[in-house]
Amino acid sequence: MNKLFAKKWYVVAVFTLVLAPNLFVAIAGVESFPFTQAPMFAHHIDKNSDFYVFKFEGVTADKEILNLEKYYGTSERDFVRHFFGKAYGVASGINPFSNKLGEDTKEKFEARMRTFFKNYTAFLKKEYNLSFNEIQLSIKKVDYYRNDVSNYNLIGIYNCSTNQYMYGEKRSSINN
Repeated sequence: MNKLFAKKWYVVAVFTLVLAPNLFVAIAGVESFPFTQAPMFAHHIDKNSDFYVFKFEGVTADKEILNLEKYYGTSERDFVRHFFGKAYGVASGINPFSNKLGEDTKEKFEARMRTFFKNYTAFLKKEYNLSFNEIQLSIKKVDYYRNDVSNYNLIGIYNCSTNQYMYGEKRSSINN
């Protein structure tokens, strides 16, 4: 075995294939399976933890509202995990790597949301022949058993024709 490690090329190969990617991940804070420094369960979840449910609703030109849960193309869990992880982002302070690559800006957030919704509306058109003027994003707080703790609150609106995502105090055209 010592003869194997005595060969310089073997040491370089092991470092390059195994250690270098893990070193990069540890320094940059980027998670990508199988190279990650994050624990499997980064924070404790119990019955007192805060839980939330997203709701996506399409609004037609006639101002009819359609709950899009049946049109995710996958399970609700997988769809929301993808949305939260790739577009909406992590809750501040939970992910130990959330600030490693710089602060998230309003522009970066809006760009991710536009990309997500542009792709999602294209999917809805292709797979279900559904078109909307806008898609409303709402959220409500639930308990450990998914019982309602609050009503849904509108947190964002994607305008399908202008490819713009609005959030915060801005209101939907349906409310005007």
